[in-house]
Amino acid sequence: MQQRPFGQTNLAVSSLGLGCSRLGGNLQDGNRQQAIKTLQKALDAGINFYDTADSYGQGQSERLLGKAFKKSRDRVILATKAGYCLSPMGSLASRVKPILKPLVRLLKPKSSSLAQAKGSLLRQNFTRDYLIQSVESSLRRLQTDHLDLFQLHSPSTAILQAGEIFETLAVLKQQGKLRYYGVSCETLEDALFCLQVPGISALQVEINLLDQRAISELLPRAKQAGIAIVARQPFASGKLFQNPVNSPESACIERYSQLAQQYDRSLSHLALQFVHQLEGVSTVIAGANSISHLTDNVSALEAALSPEQMNTLLAASSTAATAQLAP
Repeated sequence: MQQRPFGQTNLAVSSLGLGCSRLGGNLQDGNRQQAIKTLQKALDAGINFYDTADSYGQGQSERLLGKAFKKSRDRVILATKAGYCLSPMGSLASRVKPILKPLVRLLKPKSSSLAQAKGSLLRQNFTRDYLIQSVESSLRRLQTDHLDLFQLHSPSTAILQAGEIFETLAVLKQQGKLRYYGVSCETLEDALFCLQVPGISALQVEINLLDQRAISELLPRAKQAGIAIVARQPFASGKLFQNPVNSPESACIERYSQLAQQYDRSLSHLALQFVHQLEGVSTVIAGANSISHLTDNVSALEAALSPEQMNTLLAASSTAATAQLAP
């Protein structure tokens, strides 16, 4: 696994990181053990960057990471986030979750309905006291005395521009509770603003075949500023594999599917390798809920894309969109 500099920090990160949002979603013992085995297999494969959050699995993701890497803490880079917490309705839902899960599986509601329901269970809190409490709680769950990277979890533009939040992070860094801090940005515009904030070491942003705006607008500026880039959602949250008829992305997805066949690789491998090879990306994080899924992600990086192929993929998005608009 390739190791890359992480901005101007003294960290060296694996070019492929593991997104841990799905860890801890199912609390049965068999699934816990499977998750720990997947984490340990990832470390064996050379992956040392693990991206989680205190809200993932209501803290279970962090607990699993702490258990898996308790004896190998010096070999891993733990990156967590905070800012989301359960609303009063969410707290109630968490208590009845074991009862509701079988019903949800039986009814099979639409994913959009589930996303809307989950959104109503969460609220955001970026106050000084809440962030300090979140860091302390994450340290306990991860079984460590420091966080390698602490990220604000999708704060609003208003919170970022107010600026007080970064004073709290600077104090936590001075105390040694976190080595570096950054922002997991909701929008590209927020990421561009954060480039101007002193003390930030890393930005997490969405980059994929369907959303390439950050490639030209953010990556060169971040590199110049010495800020690391964590690229998330390389599969466009699954949109690449859905290809609904008459969707705005349908022409692009069709074009990328054709190119994947032409380059003799699956569309998922093409998507992951594309982001992995972008200049200025420190690490690309992809989730894996099983060892086979993890192995597939790692194997996607075995065959590099040529410069010509990368240029074709960079141009394909605008070309397909133009073709779709043509009469």
